[in-house]
Amino acid sequence: MFVLFYILKAIITIVVVIIVLTLLLLITNFNYKLKVNINEEITGFFKLEFLFNILKIEAEKLEQFPKLKFYILKLKVFSKEINFSNVKKDKKVKEKKKALKNEKDKKGKMKKFLDKYFLNKTKEFFIEILNIIKPNKFEIKGVYGFEDPFITGIICAIIPLIPFGDIKINPNFEDDDTDITIVAHGKISIIVIGYKALRLILDKKIRKIIFSKN
Repeated sequence: MFVLFYILKAIITIVVVIIVLTLLLLITNFNYKLKVNINEEITGFFKLEFLFNILKIEAEKLEQFPKLKFYILKLKVFSKEINFSNVKKDKKVKEKKKALKNEKDKKGKMKKFLDKYFLNKTKEFFIEILNIIKPNKFEIKGVYGFEDPFITGIICAIIPLIPFGDIKINPNFEDDDTDITIVAHGKISIIVIGYKALRLILDKKIRKIIFSKN
């Protein structure tokens, strides 16, 4: 009887601790630092500190493979190199052929996202999120251009919506040429971002556009 009592007590204690930690994660701010270089490859680092800076996650890609690290009170408790080279070449070839085959279909499907209502709602959401994560420091510098000028045009339309930061970036509609550096430091609130995203997804018209097959 006493053994059962202690087991139940332990289970209740664990559940309470999990609930408290979850609530703390939701209500506390996350401090982040980001620096990314985008050209032929994507390199850089990302740091996320939370729970009053007790916990920290670091992700960096300075060489061939990215590394993921986890710290508790500045003590590294986890570190792993993520190796993507195990992906079979045959699978890559098949995916490339499939992508080329469905290229026209994908372009057609992208047109549904040009719906006026969808663009207005996502624009509002984008601006709200930017205001929430508004960094203390934010820089984008360089040049961008993609094989498909349509993608370059979409990015060119989105960039002016960013209401802050030092942005010195130019589009290249003629060449597939990208060389960009992004730097950002700031704080984010997970619970507020989650609420905004949920409100967008719960909109029936938005869900219809996002999840429609045509």
